[in-house]
Amino acid sequence: MFRYLPLIFLLLFAGCNLSEQQTKFPVPKNDDINAIIKAVVTQDTLAKDSTPLSVDLRKIRVVVPDFNSRLPSIFSHSVSITSLIHSGNHQEGYFGKTDSLYLLFQNDTLRNFRFNKNLMSGIQLTSTNEQQPQSKRNYNARYFDMSIPIFSLDQKTAYVQLDHICPMCGAGFVLYLQKKNGEWKIIKNMMSWIN
Repeated sequence: MFRYLPLIFLLLFAGCNLSEQQTKFPVPKNDDINAIIKAVVTQDTLAKDSTPLSVDLRKIRVVVPDFNSRLPSIFSHSVSITSLIHSGNHQEGYFGKTDSLYLLFQNDTLRNFRFNKNLMSGIQLTSTNEQQPQSKRNYNARYFDMSIPIFSLDQKTAYVQLDHICPMCGAGFVLYLQKKNGEWKIIKNMMSWIN
């Protein structure tokens, strides 16, 4: 029995090292995030709209639903991992099961992001700090609020939430983007809520 102990310790040690290696994922690149923002502005209607875009991107969390609970586990500024993975065919540019751990990894990276203002010529910009006091005082705060993109493991697919904050006229959109020939393109745009 004692002659097998070194083998058991060796297997345990190798297993610990293997699990550490599997959790080292690449952090999304700032250049890709800025390119996605530029793609959303130019390919969506933001470039033609006079409503300002907030330079402060908000964090959205990827959550794992608890199927044993009767209450939904989705909160504001979150998205269910099952809705990301089951959002379409992975060959068409959506997320696959191989992306699941990386989607969750991104919960602990890039907690906030302010995009490069120099990339956005021709559109009005604002910040969360400028808009929140107006919203709290019930003024007609109108602006676009974008989330930090969530990336696939291969860094070729991204998910973004874009909200038009406006009393009595607001709406939210979910955008899927794919990187083709070095350029980000919107491949799906769906309304997620309306005011």
